[in-house]
Amino acid sequence: MLSSSKKNRHILAIPWPASGHMPMIDVARQLGIRGITTTFAVTRKNLYYLNPLISLHDKTTIQTLVLPLPSHPSLPAGSENMQDVTQDYFLYMVEALSELHDPIMQWFKSPLAILTDVMLNTWTHSLASALGIKTIDFLPLSQHTAYNCWSDYQEMK
Repeated sequence: MLSSSKKNRHILAIPWPASGHMPMIDVARQLGIRGITTTFAVTRKNLYYLNPLISLHDKTTIQTLVLPLPSHPSLPAGSENMQDVTQDYFLYMVEALSELHDPIMQWFKSPLAILTDVMLNTWTHSLASALGIKTIDFLPLSQHTAYNCWSDYQEMK
């Protein structure tokens, strides 16, 4: 397990903005049992999916950091969650979310690590590196789905 002083037992969680990826909160609950606080970085609209789950857990160990989703020219206005768009917008959502790098750097409160959805590791790993901390990748979907998502990404590069 992660080792650190009692005062610095904190992890920043960055979930993929889709309701099926919010089970990351169960990982946060397990960390909370071990005395580690988790802060979820989410957009305003994604609180809708996260708040009911947070209400089931110890609020002293699970917190939120609400950040505005940066606009992207290829995303429809107001889109903050994959329920707002089709899978065709996947890469644009990744690009928009990567713009949260600087706001998170400004917020930085010395987490032990970043618990990141694997869909976001194109930028969360560099964020963790810049902060001098580790990443813990979270993947709540089938290998088949992951393969299809990333093979499309590689073809577009």
